Amino acid sequence: MTDSLEFRELLKRYATGEFLAYIVTERFMWGQRPPVTDSAAFKANYAKFIQDYIMKTGGVKLSPAEQTLDYFEAAYQKLLNRPFKLEELKPTNPFDPKENFRKLAEPPKRSGIKACFAP
Repeated sequence: MTDSLEFRELLKRYATGEFLAYIVTERFMWGQRPPVTDSAAFKANYAKFIQDYIMKTGGVKLSPAEQTLDYFEAAYQKLLNRPFKLEELKPTNPFDPKENFRKLAEPPKRSGIKACFAP
């Protein structure tokens, strides 16, 4: 499945903030080897990730406000009920029934989309 198709399907079911909180965490922070754990590197590369991967590759249209790090941090806090503090983050587990990311990692069965988020 292409990223753009996956993103379109997720955005049909979830708010932009929920989508970004999940995708940025899973793909940008934990999806890279080694994971992004340095706050200076995170801040320096966040805008590029949003522009190049989410918007260009993924085809997601975001308002200028939705592209900001402040928007991501607020969305993360709202979804997970804890502040976004990079130095204190632990990898998320989309298969943990107690994690709010689980709902985003389990696409609807009727759509035929397979979950492609690795824990």
